[in-house]
Amino acid sequence: MFDLIKVVRSVVQQTRQHFRDIVPKVIAGKYARKLSKTEWATQLHMAKTDLAALIG
Repeated sequence: MFDLIKVVRSVVQQTRQHFRDIVPKVIAGKYARKLSKTEWATQLHMAKTDLAALIG
């Protein structure tokens, strides 16, 4: 059982790291200019809201 938990934790950590590293670059690439901190905060809020809607 512990071996299965280790595999799941590893996949979750990899997914989380991918989200932290790659997704912001993809989002930034969609804009012609650099986003401000406020705009990034808004993007994060929208992402969390959208994920909550999908899960709920």
